[in-house]
Amino acid sequence: MNKQDTPSKTTKKNSRSKSILIYGTIILIIAGFLAMLIIPPLMEKPKTSSTAEDKGNGFSKEGSAEFVTSDNRVYAIDIELARTEDEQALGLMFRERMETNQGMLFIFPVQDYRSFWMKNTVISLDMLFITDSLKIATIHKGTIPFAEKSYASSEPVKYVIEVNAGYCDQNNIKVGDKVKLFY
Repeated sequence: MNKQDTPSKTTKKNSRSKSILIYGTIILIIAGFLAMLIIPPLMEKPKTSSTAEDKGNGFSKEGSAEFVTSDNRVYAIDIELARTEDEQALGLMFRERMETNQGMLFIFPVQDYRSFWMKNTVISLDMLFITDSLKIATIHKGTIPFAEKSYASSEPVKYVIEVNAGYCDQNNIKVGDKVKLFY
């Protein structure tokens, strides 16, 4: 072996080592970046359905309602809407609490007899069944959490508002009172 071959082999080895080092560094950077994107979502709690987001309050204000009592007092609440069949089927299920000035408004396409239950509903509610002329037709107070008992309207209604149990008694809201809806 002559002296001229040695530097050329050494140069090729150094060049190959630098290439491996550069490519290795690039691969590590890409792997680290991908890990930052992939690992955090994997560490989150799995969501079995939309109900996982609804635990706790989970309230989303979409309008308001005013109850006008027979002595002309007005009590206002913020409302979350349940318009679609899926939203209505879920209702307030799995909610752990609701603020005093909050409720859910169920809006139906036509006036008809309506019936609700408390399956998977953690908090006790007052249910107000309301006609298309915005008169309270039926009130079920202090419903039983998780009960599969049916709470029905006494006449055809177009709307139902659910509020915390005791709200109607605290504000003297009765059958025949009027409701104003803003959504």
